[in-house]
Amino acid sequence: MINKSEFCQFSLAGKTRLIDEFGKLLFIKVYVKRTMIIYRLYNFYVQVIYYGDTVEKAEPISPDMIDLFNDNN
Repeated sequence: MINKSEFCQFSLAGKTRLIDEFGKLLFIKVYVKRTMIIYRLYNFYVQVIYYGDTVEKAEPISPDMIDLFNDNN
């Protein structure tokens, strides 16, 4: 198990592998060309942003953001 700061030290490819293997999908929101997906990874949340099929960003977010995302769905 890793924490947020350890997760941030991984490359984007490493983050993606961790999320694929250990992440639990919580929400998906699709915009015109981008998709935002929220995962729970161990004891924290991660936001992954895709542009088409390419991962642009995978960063931890605060639990407060989960509430905002859920309220807007």
